[in-house]
Amino acid sequence: MTRKDLFDWINSKIASGEMSFDESSTFVSMTVSFREDGTSSGLDDTQQVDFMQALRDGMARAQKTNDSELFDRLQAALRTMQRYQGEVRGVDITA
Repeated sequence: MTRKDLFDWINSKIASGEMSFDESSTFVSMTVSFREDGTSSGLDDTQQVDFMQALRDGMARAQKTNDSELFDRLQAALRTMQRYQGEVRGVDITA
């Protein structure tokens, strides 16, 4: 999924009440992409990103730095993504 896809997914979950604004904070941070010069490239809708692997990598870094709070937030985000994996989105069944 792209960063824009993730952003759209987050918004749909918040709008439907399936996710609170607070719960979305970890996900929102993953939608931001920075260039080497430190500027943001915005919501990229072309580059595919393995967000589950990114969460696992972040959890590993959090363990190495003994950041249990970050580890817990990332683990919760990963569980949420796993719960919704394979969900069909954007299908208009009235057409």
